[in-house]
Amino acid sequence: MEEQFDELVGLIYDAGMEPAAWRRFLECFSEAMHSAGSLLFVHDFGTGHSTTASSPNRSFVAQARTDEDFLESLQREFGHSNVWLQNAKRYGEGVPVISSQLYLDADLPKTEFFNGWLKPQDYFYSIGGAILQQGDVSVRVRHCARAAPAYTESEIALYRRLMPHLQRALRIHWRLSLEQETRYLREHALDRMSQAVALLDGDGKVLFANRQVEAVFREGSGPLVINQRLTAAGAQDAAAIRESLYQARQGFGGSMGVKGIGTSQRWMITFMPLPSAFTQTLTEQARIMVLIAEPGKLATGNLGGFAQLYRLTPAETRVLEQLLLKDSTQEIAESLQIGIKTLRTQLSALFAKTQTKNQRELVKFYLSHLMAGPMPP
Repeated sequence: MEEQFDELVGLIYDAGMEPAAWRRFLECFSEAMHSAGSLLFVHDFGTGHSTTASSPNRSFVAQARTDEDFLESLQREFGHSNVWLQNAKRYGEGVPVISSQLYLDADLPKTEFFNGWLKPQDYFYSIGGAILQQGDVSVRVRHCARAAPAYTESEIALYRRLMPHLQRALRIHWRLSLEQETRYLREHALDRMSQAVALLDGDGKVLFANRQVEAVFREGSGPLVINQRLTAAGAQDAAAIRESLYQARQGFGGSMGVKGIGTSQRWMITFMPLPSAFTQTLTEQARIMVLIAEPGKLATGNLGGFAQLYRLTPAETRVLEQLLLKDSTQEIAESLQIGIKTLRTQLSALFAKTQTKNQRELVKFYLSHLMAGPMPP
């Protein structure tokens, strides 16, 4: 019996990690319980509806040794008339309950449930219970037997010992399913963005790159990936990226420019440390989000909406545009043909309107708006 118990426990946790394994567990559990059929399903006591078919959000639902047509009829027709479930809720979680405790054996043949569902399958007895229950909804396992005496004490004891493991495995299953779904939704959302976005671990290893950033990497003259890590074609820019990654690991975001090798192109890279709540549901290693953009394209496509949103003057908007394109205040002043003092006055106005403290923070703030999609013209 102990060897059988150990095998079943192992199968339970296999199923918790891989939903397809629930059926294998039920098959072996049925063998141990000498059952004609078994079912892992969801029942809503509020509606009387039983869910007996697996679905993406209920992939643990499974059956063994049971005709699938009868399972469908249980879900479609006999959930409301299932006399074994009418009083089952009062027993709570983890308690094995014999069908005779739920409905008198002598009265069972008089019911619609017996004549329409049990009798055609030659079922009469069962043992089952709620693995987990929340409000009116419960996840239940049930074994059905043919006309035979009640389940033995050793079978009931086995059922009772397995219940805590079933509860843990289902919680593991739900947690993994939630993480996988959240990861898919977030990565799918990132892939649909017009902005080039990558997710990195603390050492700069690229864990996820959307299609836009992959196109930048393939170009190979500016930001690129070598040995799965973010770097740049130029040695000076590569060193600056390593420093920015170090700062991001410490929790300090920032932006930097990268010059193309053999081209006039420039890119703006923004490093954004990720909160732990984000990384836990996406991937446990993700530490940094990176936004990569060609400043010229950003300036022409989004500045109008940003300027309108923060009520920037035309002069302030031109300064922000040049800030995305130039490395130094001297270059900006020369390009706009204004003095350094005038430039600093306009930068101070930009900082005040956007509640930023310096040029790097202003650029990062502007780029962060692209994460929400196109801004109004």
